[in-house]
Amino acid sequence: MYNWEEMFNIICKKYTGEALKEKYGACMEKFMRKLKNENQELYSELMSGLYVLVFGEHFNEELAKEAVENMKNADGTIGAHWTLQESIEAAKNEGISFKQFNEYDWFYVLNMIYSDFYKVFNGNTNMYVKTAFEWLNDIDVKPGKAYRYYLQVVK
Repeated sequence: MYNWEEMFNIICKKYTGEALKEKYGACMEKFMRKLKNENQELYSELMSGLYVLVFGEHFNEELAKEAVENMKNADGTIGAHWTLQESIEAAKNEGISFKQFNEYDWFYVLNMIYSDFYKVFNGNTNMYVKTAFEWLNDIDVKPGKAYRYYLQVVK
């Protein structure tokens, strides 16, 4: 009998593109549904691994918006202070480019800094932007800080 790795290698050699999706996808969908029903913890661990495989340790648009919409802000509001587009414009206005992080990491962190430090910066957009940039560019931490912070601290 083949083990998982051997079977997967055979499948990848035999099928590509749509054929792989059609043949292997149906099998995996059935397996994932069963796993989700029977072992939520293992299912979540597997889905987290797949997320990182696809997106790296960075937010995608959907996850960033979900994370931001649930923020309880120090000003008494809930959710985003800046939209995704507004956060990107704020970065551009300060000459910030997305190298160590992507625009979704930026959107999340800029809103997180607003959420947590409203009483400190009291509406000073420049301070929120500078702090978010420095937080993301922490030289002691490898790229992906925002995503890992969200998973390990917030979620």
